[in-house]
Amino acid sequence: MIPQIYLSNLSNAIDKNIIKLLNYYDLEYKELRRNDKIVDTSCLFLNCDILDVQKFNDSFKEFILSNFSCIFFYNLSLQSSIVIELVAETKVILSKVKAGDFLYRVSDGDSDICKQLSGFSFTENESKEESIFKYKDPSIKSLITLNNEPFFIKLEKSNCEIFAVANNRVVDLEQKVTSEDFKISNIFSEFAPILMFLKYFSKDRFWHASDEYACFIIDDPLLKKRFGFLVFKKLLSLMDKYNFCSNIAFIPYNYNRSDNEVVHMFNEREDRFSISVHGCDHCEAEFGINDEKELNRKIKLAQSRMNKHKNLTEIEHNEIMVFPQGSFSSTSLKVLKANNFLSAINSNVIANNIHHLTISSFFSPVIMDYSNFPLFLRRYPEFVSDFALDLFMDRPIFFVEHHGFFKDDYKRLCKFVSKINKNFGKIKWRSPQHIIQNYYLERNMIKSKQVRIFANQVIIRNDSNKEILYRIFKQEDGTIPIEKILINEQKADYTYKNDLIYLKAVIQPNEKIEIRILYNNFFGISEKPGLVDDFKLLMRRLLTEVRDNYLSKNETLSKIASKAKYFIKKFVA
Repeated sequence: MIPQIYLSNLSNAIDKNIIKLLNYYDLEYKELRRNDKIVDTSCLFLNCDILDVQKFNDSFKEFILSNFSCIFFYNLSLQSSIVIELVAETKVILSKVKAGDFLYRVSDGDSDICKQLSGFSFTENESKEESIFKYKDPSIKSLITLNNEPFFIKLEKSNCEIFAVANNRVVDLEQKVTSEDFKISNIFSEFAPILMFLKYFSKDRFWHASDEYACFIIDDPLLKKRFGFLVFKKLLSLMDKYNFCSNIAFIPYNYNRSDNEVVHMFNEREDRFSISVHGCDHCEAEFGINDEKELNRKIKLAQSRMNKHKNLTEIEHNEIMVFPQGSFSSTSLKVLKANNFLSAINSNVIANNIHHLTISSFFSPVIMDYSNFPLFLRRYPEFVSDFALDLFMDRPIFFVEHHGFFKDDYKRLCKFVSKINKNFGKIKWRSPQHIIQNYYLERNMIKSKQVRIFANQVIIRNDSNKEILYRIFKQEDGTIPIEKILINEQKADYTYKNDLIYLKAVIQPNEKIEIRILYNNFFGISEKPGLVDDFKLLMRRLLTEVRDNYLSKNETLSKIASKAKYFIKKFVA
């Protein structure tokens, strides 16, 4: 029998938030009943605040210790924390910490539980008081500390692993997020302990990515020997030395301006270099509009230019959109999907015509809120802990910078990459195209594997030595009609129900399948801009290159240029 998840209570607000998490991760649960036949490898979520401590007896203690391999104590108070002592027969006291700056540090000695978060720290600024544990028993493990005091602990009793978290808050996945600056690390204490526990208990029955990936993205450069502070030959030598790869977010407008020597370098070293699509003209907010016909025109023009660049240089580009200035509308993602783009990658994931997402969107490794077109998150290389959290949440690492990042002779880049490689030994550096084509979540079932895919092209591998049935599904809201689905270039049958498409495939040992979903584009195309608009665009691109290649290298000139920005916009925009 499959181990079950039991909850001692279903009615409190904190219980309901736990239920939302379990439902989100497709984990079945039951409310605890004393007469249930319980598999002894099951786990129990025990809401301590609803227990009547005065009536707690040896019979109940024996019941939970003999029937569950893991127990998660939550919603503790100063009074109910005595439950830990009653069950584990060791004294653990709850103590309050005043509101303020909180530093949560994850243990570096329990990677089987803490996983990619091992050894990292996260900060929160709380207006409410928090709690910590006090104890003297050296056998108790502190998995997370708060300001150097135990916050999330693990102990053992009678072959039962007991986990306890000191706070009484669990993240509400339905809470709205309106700020573009929101990071789930800001609510670390509300979800990290419970997710660590669920991953540890569920093992390969918990949704997980098959590999850990990373790629460095550089916005804007032309493929010239030098672009501002970026020298491609130097970058290649550092990629070889420090073992990483780079993707150039390439502006399609520049399709006929690539240098032959750099082109040769890219074609010779596809293991280190790749390019993706960075807008079309790279005008401000060009993909932040809602005009479907104009977006369709821009996307098709971008594709046409990138194909011309391919014909001129033989460089294959990634069918991935990186939005100029990070600005996009939900409509732009819908039209990208209709044009069969693989995905988009962006530093901001809230569309400018959408007022909010919910926290559940940030728990997904891929944002799928916009016509179910995959939007991957990228970050600037500030805190390695943010990328540790990305990997813990099964996201690939995409970090981004511009050429100015190299003005210190690439020292910050090399230092950051070294930290990534040191902390995450299983990381694979690949192009965004490779990462996204090979990215999916999977989990083991009794006689099969479930696979959740996100992009319209996916390669699923069976690395085992036995034949496996894969049950595959993808979110599809039907806004963009499917033309056909192919598996290994053969038309595949699928079912569509409740905004999901379902496929089945038997994959032989050490074999793979490739799934391709082709969509119909029913959008019209707007009229081509006139000569005046073309001239404005030319001027904008020329001024941008002057800034990047000359002004950026002189601090005084750079300041003058910044002050002149409004004047330039007024006459060129």
